Amino acid sequence: MPTRRSSTSLLLSIVCTAVLAPSAHADASPENVTYVATRTGCSDSGPGTDPTAPFCTLQAAVDAAAPGTTVELAWNTVENQIATVTASGTAEDPITIRPAPGDTPVIGQILGNPGTIPALTFSGANYVDVTGVTLGGVTTQFAQIEGSAHIDFDEIGFDWESYEPNEDSGPFLEVAGTSSDVVLTRSTITMPYQGSGTVVQLDSGTTGDVIAGNAIRQGSLEGSGTQAAIVATGATDTEITSNTIDQYGPFCGSTIVLAEGSVGTTIENNVLEGNEASCDGGAAQAVLEVDPTSESGSVADYNLLYAPPQSLVSTFPAYEWGGVTYSTVSSFTAATGQGSHDLVSNPDPSLGASPTINSANSAAPGMPATDLDGNGCSYDPYVPITGAGSPAYCTRGAVQYQSAPLTVTVDTSPLSALEAQAYDAAQAPADPQGFSIDWGDGQTTDSASSATHYYARPGLYTVTETVTDQLGEKISGSTSFSTRGTDFTPYGPTRILDTRSGTGASKGLVASGSVIKLRVAGTGSIPAGIGAVVMNLTAVDGTGNGFISAYPDGSAVPRVSNLNYGKAAPVANEAFVPVGADGYVDLLNSGAGPSVSVDLIADVTGYFSAAQSSSFYSLDPTRILDTRNGTGAAKAKVAPHGSIQLAITIPASSAAPKTGITAVSLHVTAVDATANGFVTAYPDGQTRPTASNLNDTTGAAVSNTVVVPVGADGKVDLYNGSPTGSVDLIADITGYYSTTTVTGLATVFVPVTPSRVADTRTSKAMTPGSTVTFRPVGGHNTMPAPDTTYVVNLTVTAATGNGLITAWPHGEPTPNTSNLNYLRGQTVANLAQIRSGSIDASGNDVIASNTESGGTVEFIADVFGYYTLE
Repeated sequence: MPTRRSSTSLLLSIVCTAVLAPSAHADASPENVTYVATRTGCSDSGPGTDPTAPFCTLQAAVDAAAPGTTVELAWNTVENQIATVTASGTAEDPITIRPAPGDTPVIGQILGNPGTIPALTFSGANYVDVTGVTLGGVTTQFAQIEGSAHIDFDEIGFDWESYEPNEDSGPFLEVAGTSSDVVLTRSTITMPYQGSGTVVQLDSGTTGDVIAGNAIRQGSLEGSGTQAAIVATGATDTEITSNTIDQYGPFCGSTIVLAEGSVGTTIENNVLEGNEASCDGGAAQAVLEVDPTSESGSVADYNLLYAPPQSLVSTFPAYEWGGVTYSTVSSFTAATGQGSHDLVSNPDPSLGASPTINSANSAAPGMPATDLDGNGCSYDPYVPITGAGSPAYCTRGAVQYQSAPLTVTVDTSPLSALEAQAYDAAQAPADPQGFSIDWGDGQTTDSASSATHYYARPGLYTVTETVTDQLGEKISGSTSFSTRGTDFTPYGPTRILDTRSGTGASKGLVASGSVIKLRVAGTGSIPAGIGAVVMNLTAVDGTGNGFISAYPDGSAVPRVSNLNYGKAAPVANEAFVPVGADGYVDLLNSGAGPSVSVDLIADVTGYFSAAQSSSFYSLDPTRILDTRNGTGAAKAKVAPHGSIQLAITIPASSAAPKTGITAVSLHVTAVDATANGFVTAYPDGQTRPTASNLNDTTGAAVSNTVVVPVGADGKVDLYNGSPTGSVDLIADITGYYSTTTVTGLATVFVPVTPSRVADTRTSKAMTPGSTVTFRPVGGHNTMPAPDTTYVVNLTVTAATGNGLITAWPHGEPTPNTSNLNYLRGQTVANLAQIRSGSIDASGNDVIASNTESGGTVEFIADVFGYYTLE
């Protein structure tokens, strides 16, 4: 029997009902009902038309029946009863014998040993329909038909397990004499194990009978049975269609036998399973047997025959036709012209779908409209259609395959910043007629089940795949896809963490080894689903040396650092941090000792998400501010609590757009401070926020890369937070963000798992004037080149003298700028956004130089993401 599938995904089930009905008899009028119930108030003399005064016996009811009468049987009231039916109905008004609503009546002789007396005998009767009753008793005979016509049996059962019938007390159904047009459909018949005889016997002289849609189990556990399940001896023009016959035990009989001139018989869509065990003595018979006298006009096709490969005394041949046996379909068809669509196969394979599915002939004579369960033909989209008729996907045997959904499960994966691959992760249908992928941006690909697509802009898209199956039916599945490439949205600056006051985390110093789980998405107006956050990290009040690592929550702690701090002095650094799926980032304090603790501050200046916003344009570092010589502002130190307005100007030589600027990437340096202080960068025209970007120290040069939202007037403000000291400020522009898109120049940001890509401590320290080349590809990160700008945190440590580090694209001239300045003994970190250069022989495309140095220094580079072309 075909197995069944179910699914909670998108479903497609195509059900057919356009097949032949098992009976052409009309329904009786409801007012012609007579009742049978053995209980108080019953009488065999009354009309039986009142449910409160029914007939006591089935015999009395059928004796009183006339055309159009319905005899309704109550459950458990007709046991130990048999009846002979001689009355007749008409084609328009048949006599009907059926259960009372909700009942399952059992008929047959219970007491005594009546031998071969059937439960029902039809003698000279015509147009009688029997439905929904069960045989039970000491006989295996349900009905014997003699000289009758148009007797229909539907949904009949044999409840042999409840009784002890006599061994081989007769066939379940016997059609004898000059009977014709007897129909047995959709019935479940299991013969007793004491020694099964024939189930359906069609005797000589009968014609036009239909045996269709029945489940028959026949066999023996006590001795060897040799009787076939269905035997026609001289019966003509019989239709044996869509039955499942299963034999068990040491049984040696055939499933179907045509003999003694049973010509004109059609045998189609049947599942015929031979014996499962050894045949006790004698030669095993063929699964299907047609003798030479029955060949004329007989047809066998679309059947499945199977004899399990057990240790048999003799091998079951599949066919015996005209006295010759055949074991294969090919040999059978070649010799007889029959069975060209037959299968000799296991109907229930351990792997894969049953070969019975989608392979029957729905136009076969006698094909029932519905199966044992009342289901019509149902299409399994995962199995090729090999049947015939309309539809061509019915199932062979008594049970139609049901609940076979075609499922589309769309899966997507990013291939690069804006490139996606989509594919159907569900089982593909058999013989698909086409796949169509709607990428959600107005573009559609008609191709195979997998395709790639390049989006013009980053974003969150709904990808829909539509599959057309072999019937031309369509079904779709959808999923959301977010490009790896993300746009920048300026924000703030806004302070979201300050452990000194309890903002964003518990109030108090962060101990060594402790992690702050900092909520980013959902803070203020920052939305969910962002890819990375840009924030300025500041460490203050450190009790010793240490460093801070920032990384996405939910991921393993990476071997990277963002900020190095010392005792007491505040230090700041910009950080691009990938955000965890839960909207959090983690900040790990790694102190030089277990007692080292520190306060942490985080000021957000923007975030990256798939929402279309601002693209990044990388620039060669260009100085736009130097208060020492009057570049970009007056030639003068910035006074205590003083501010300067800096106009963001894009070099005229750049092809990048000069409009739509929303934020700018600046490398800001504070020099010659007369007192300790801090610098805050923020959009001009807005109230100065509670935030800072770098902390300057008297007499030292301190720098930091900052991403600053730009005011509506195209300016940013730089504020000197020292109450007593003045300071010179320098700013180099390294890139900017704009809502104006220029193809071939605009880039999007791709956050990656933070990883270390250079560390001279594992090789040799940088000496004065020496260089280090590297390519920011670390761990499992794979980044494209060229047209890439890397976001890298640069760190120096163990400096034996003062100096500065400059990093730039390999193969290009050394710029007249620096990325970080260090003093002897310092550990200093600074974020850099560096374009990729030409790739050297070692596969590196970024170069860093230790210039103006009075000693050696160790150099470290950690990558957090990259920009790539849209």
